[in-house]
Amino acid sequence: AARDRDAAWDAMALSHLGERSHLRAALNSVNLDARPEGIARSVPLSAAGAIVSRQHGTDLRRTWRRTQERFPDARHEVADTGPLVLRWAPLLVALHGERWSGTATESPLPAADADHRVSRWLAGLADRRLVELHLITASDHLLAGLCVFRWRRISYSWRLARNPGLQKLGLGIQVFHRAIAHAAARGDAAFNLGRGDESYKQTWSSERADVWRARCPGPGLRWQLLDWSGRLSGRKWGSRWAAALRL
Repeated sequence: AARDRDAAWDAMALSHLGERSHLRAALNSVNLDARPEGIARSVPLSAAGAIVSRQHGTDLRRTWRRTQERFPDARHEVADTGPLVLRWAPLLVALHGERWSGTATESPLPAADADHRVSRWLAGLADRRLVELHLITASDHLLAGLCVFRWRRISYSWRLARNPGLQKLGLGIQVFHRAIAHAAARGDAAFNLGRGDESYKQTWSSERADVWRARCPGPGLRWQLLDWSGRLSGRKWGSRWAAALRL
């Protein structure tokens, strides 16, 4: 789309791009305005399992015992096929929405889309072994979940969901840890913890990388003139930009 001069798009906005991402490299031929927007951390893995400190591992086992005391049938499971993802994805989306409900940050995954766009999209990727859902469940109820994308032996976390009423159980940390251990046992090279620099990410990883935000004007002459006139005059044309594509 970026290279097609006849494409009918006004502007393209790409968020959360890795500095060395393939997509960013492919866009080097277009007029790209890129800047660092945050950081992401990555955990290097080995076949022996996830890398955690002894004290952190003890804390994880303690929180898991507390979870099982409250939910004796609590267990971790992996949904990695289309039918399983279709079953659990709507619940994960709904739980993600509950987590952010009433806060300044609204969930980007509205529950109304779960059965149609999000769930079917994830299920199709699961059938191609590109996505899996890590779940902590009890009596067929979802307590916490994490969507993980896989590409070239690297796992990428996306959309952590957890029951907001069970915050003291540390369910988010538990599901993250089990997803990392699963990726390590499978032989993945690294587990990307996603954007942000929370304390638990610092505990697991010292490897950090910039996350970039990029945008470029559309192929039409009108938008290119607007872009360059804004740069020369220093004016902000933010209201003129239409986010035609967001990743």
